[in-house]
Order: sequence, then C-alpha cells, then structure tokens
Amino acid sequence: MKKSLRITPFPSTLDSNPYISIIYDGVAKLGVKVVPCKKLTFRWLMKNGRDVDILHFHWPETHFIFNSYLFSFAKLLYFSSMIILAKILGCKIIWTAHNILGHEKRHEGLDLVGKKLIAMLADAIVAHCDYAAKRVRDDLHARTAVHKIPHPNYLSYYKNETNKNAARSKLGLPDDKRVYLLFGAVRRYKGVLDVIDAFRGLAGDNLLVIAGSPRDDALRDEIAVKANGSPNIRTFLKFVDDDEVQDFFNAADFVILPYKDIVTSGALILAMSFRRAVIAPDTGHFSEMLGDGAGILYETDKNAALKEAIMSAAAVDACAMGERCYEKVSAHDTVSVAKLHLRVYESVTGKIIL
Repeated sequence: MKKSLRITPFPSTLDSNPYISIIYDGVAKLGVKVVPCKKLTFRWLMKNGRDVDILHFHWPETHFIFNSYLFSFAKLLYFSSMIILAKILGCKIIWTAHNILGHEKRHEGLDLVGKKLIAMLADAIVAHCDYAAKRVRDDLHARTAVHKIPHPNYLSYYKNETNKNAARSKLGLPDDKRVYLLFGAVRRYKGVLDVIDAFRGLAGDNLLVIAGSPRDDALRDEIAVKANGSPNIRTFLKFVDDDEVQDFFNAADFVILPYKDIVTSGALILAMSFRRAVIAPDTGHFSEMLGDGAGILYETDKNAALKEAIMSAAAVDACAMGERCYEKVSAHDTVSVAKLHLRVYESVTGKIIL
C-alpha cells in the first residue's frame, strides 16, 4: 500500500534554472514524496510505476525531439509507449504546458503530435497564465482540466543584497547610462539579434547589456559581429553563476525581453522578482503580467516597434514601474504555488495531504 503521495518530475533537476527545485522543494515541504528519475525508461517504470502516484512532465519535447527526424520519430513512439504503460501501472500524468512547440522549432509536426498526445493522455494540465491555458485548449484540443497556477517568483532563491552603484562598479558599467539588460541562455527565439539592431543609432546614454551563454558557437559569432564597434553594447557571453545574477539585475534600469514567440516566460518573472521594469512584446504571458503600467509593451507586427519602445523608456519612471512588477509577483511565493500544485495532485489521485 502506498504510504504517501509520491511524484516523479521530469526533469527532476534543471541546472540552468531553479524553477524545478523551487516547485518540488515546495511540495516536498507539504508532505509530498518526490522520487527523482534521470531518464524515463521501461526498466524504471516496471520497477517504480506501481509505487509512484504521479509523473509530472515539463518540456516533454526533450524526450523525443532531436536533430535527426527518424531518431525523433522513434523516440516519440517510445515516449508514447512509456506514457501508456505508466497509466496501465496506475500512474497519473500531469503536464505543465510551458509552451506549445519547442523554442527551436525543430520537427514541428512531430512536436505537435507529441504535445497532442500528452494533452490527450494527461489527467491534468497546469498552465502559468490564461494565454497558455487557451493555447492548450485551442491548439491541442485538450479536454482534460487545465489548472492555472502562477509561475513562482524567485525571491527566496537568488541573493539580492547589492545596489545599482555597487553592481555597475563590479561589472565595469558606467553610472551615467540607462542600462537595458537581456539576460539568460542566449537563443535565437529570444530576439537577441533584433535587439542589437535596434540599439544601433540610439543616443549615447543608452547601453545594452547581454548576459548569458549562447546556445551555439554560430550564434556567439553572429552576436560578436553585430555588436562589434558599437559603444552602447556590452556582452558577457558566459554562464552566469547564481551569486552573480543579482549584479546584472541591480545594474539594469530595464530588462528587455524581445522574444519572437513565447507562451510562458520565466525570465519575465525573474526580472519582476528583482523589481526591474520590463520591455516586451504585447502578447501572451507578457500582456497578462505587464498590463496596468507594469511594463512597456510593443506591437510585434509593427516595424521599428522595438526601437520605439526602447526610446520611450527615457520618459518612464523605471523604479516605479519596477515596484509595480514586484507587487504583482510577490504573492506567488514558493509556499502558495506549492499548495496550488498540491491541490491538483490531490484532485487526480484522490489523496488528501493537507
């Protein structure tokens, strides 16, 4: 007999983002037993499937989308069989829909099939915003319950002990510039090349800081070429350690998120957790979180809209806007978000923990 509610998250760890540890450390403190698994396999399922109540998936495309189409197709068949076997063994399936298609848009047809499959087989789906929930219902025709749970903030995870002057001094940034930060893993869908283009020709009191490790050497080279000779662009193209995160955010006046396609954004929540004003496209998660004067939103289908949004920031009280951002995310702490996840776990298993 199962003694408690047991859950296995996929992935069980995520080196590049504390999101996974925030979620599952939180539910563990509420009495849920978290059973880690490095890789979903037939052997692991046969050994653990009858003892685990829930398999909770994030970014399921990582299980079946690879460079080779044929290999991806085979992996999709294998993943599908593992989900079906898990349900036969009595596991409930939960999917947190961070996106609809993988950010790199590889093998979109296969990816869409995989997402429709998990949407069909899931016992519950979690979405971090109304836009994500709508996309799951409209694009994937999900009929199971979609539960809206806010993305947790990062207030309890990252240090925030420095100030603007100290942070800029540490990073070698001037005190008299308006600093715009593009932070995180540097990937093409995040619009890094577009924002470099937008900064060309801007007044000298604007400074773009790009901090994070590029996904591949080709992108790193493109950034270097585009930014070369631009005095108002500084790059820190490396992995940023947790203790350094506070330096970049406190050095910035604005965080810029010029994403080409997004459903849910952890980088947005990170910026808001640091009380930073945000510039982002008027779509999805951004629109929901940055409305009512909490950010500068621009139309994605308008030429030069990004550049105009950056230029408009000069007339904005960045500190006041950052405070509005903080107010919106401060309530979404680890404990409250964990309790909402627990309610979903209880609803699909029938087990009441609290």
